[in-house]
Amino acid sequence: MKQLKQKNNMKNIIIGLTVLSILSSCHKDEHTHDIVFPTTDVRLNVDSQSRSNVNRDDVPVTVESISVEVTSAITGTVVLADYDLVDDGSGVDGFVVADVPLGANDFTALTTASGSQVYNSLNINQDAILEDVLDDKKSQVPYVIFEGETLDADITGDNDFINIDMNTNYGRIITLIKMDDSLTDDYYYSITVFTNQEVAELMTFTNSNKRYLSMWSNIDSVDGQVQIHTVRVYAKSNDVEIVNYDIVSTVTASVGQTNVYTILADSLQAEESGLNFTFQSWSEVDGGN
Repeated sequence: MKQLKQKNNMKNIIIGLTVLSILSSCHKDEHTHDIVFPTTDVRLNVDSQSRSNVNRDDVPVTVESISVEVTSAITGTVVLADYDLVDDGSGVDGFVVADVPLGANDFTALTTASGSQVYNSLNINQDAILEDVLDDKKSQVPYVIFEGETLDADITGDNDFINIDMNTNYGRIITLIKMDDSLTDDYYYSITVFTNQEVAELMTFTNSNKRYLSMWSNIDSVDGQVQIHTVRVYAKSNDVEIVNYDIVSTVTASVGQTNVYTILADSLQAEESGLNFTFQSWSEVDGGN
């Protein structure tokens, strides 16, 4: 993860370093001492109650905003900062947290997703160009939430710069299923989708020339979760089931899978295609058989 440029940031770093001791007297010989602990501004590298617009720079388009919480190990003071990512250059450069206590601090960060939650299935007409359909789906921003932390960071007040590695458990699965042209005159098929052990949807394609497409990218598509497509092939002459297949896909963290399957009489033939994302390293892989 690249470090954000520190051009013209020295002024921000040194602002806010203060030490203040206030004494007040009560009655004759009693004194109370209110001590404000020294604080400083800290610049973050996020490869951040205040809120500011920050230029996106190298932060992926999957991120809409970043929230940072800083907790002092010495005083227990909590400092919050929120950053909205902008693409038009109207924001500031870099992430700065103001009034961070000196000494050891824990930094935690959490993003919100810019991509919409998607879980749907649809049929694709025969005249549609599949490559264009898949490219369009893969170009959609996936639903991804990142989080990270840097613990026990020593804040000195001297040009402090904190690195936070952001990681995600979210992934995406795109599945396309079609019937081989040699079978469309005599057979049709149905598809049942199971996710997290629940039946999500049943679609039957009596018009065998149509293709099935599903996309899964939402709050549930996290590492280790399973999606199953049960494909059943029927004879048009008597509606008797000829064969069935289970296509099992497992979500992998920070990976977008695009799987293309062709229904044959006795097997499924898979093709591959892919797309890479970054910010933990988001990658697209293709699977099937």
